[in-house]
Amino acid sequence: MRTIWNALSVMAVANLVALLGIVGWLVAGGRIDRDRVQRVRETFVETVAQEQERAARDEAARAAEAAAAAEEQRKKEGSPVPFADAMDMRIQRNADEEQRLERLRKEITQMQQSIAREQRKIDADLLLLEERESSFAALREQIKETEGNKQFRKSVSVLEALDAANAMNALGEILRAGDVEQVVAYLNSMQDRKRAAVVSEFIAAGQSDVAADLLERIRKRGVEVPNGPAGLGLSANAGS
Repeated sequence: MRTIWNALSVMAVANLVALLGIVGWLVAGGRIDRDRVQRVRETFVETVAQEQERAARDEAARAAEAAAAAEEQRKKEGSPVPFADAMDMRIQRNADEEQRLERLRKEITQMQQSIAREQRKIDADLLLLEERESSFAALREQIKETEGNKQFRKSVSVLEALDAANAMNALGEILRAGDVEQVVAYLNSMQDRKRAAVVSEFIAAGQSDVAADLLERIRKRGVEVPNGPAGLGLSANAGS
């Protein structure tokens, strides 16, 4: 028994020495380090069944990741549209574009009509302006011709020579004949003092309204066109 034990001890020591030699050779040759030893230990700790199960789980996880990536790419690129749906979408887009163009054409037509109305209004206003300017020029020419007439000046001199009451009566007769503008022309050409006296006689005779109307007409004489086309309010200075 002792002999057997001694033999076993010698073999164990020899194996240990051999193992240590192999480990030393591996370390010296750079074939093993702490990380490799750890990996070898983990390899033998896990059973074959556990390794296969882990590998299956890893493969399933990779497949799930690949499927998710493919789905994400499909969403980005868009799924293929059937031909019939694509045609419907194209027809709808064409219809929408036609409606947009129709609205644009209507807006352009409305703008053109609005511009045409404004142009007609401008043309009408210009025509009225030309008519008023023509009437104004004719009135100024008429005033110039009337008040510059030699016979007219004689009539004014006669009125100025009369006393205020008689001058008022004479002018009153002309007023009753309906020739208001002639009375205004006479008063406008009279001397200021004489004119004031005649107007005062109208007031004294209870005809304040007539006096006021005559004064207003004198103020506007040669400045505004009487009974001209309404709407433009044309006026000018008498000296223009």
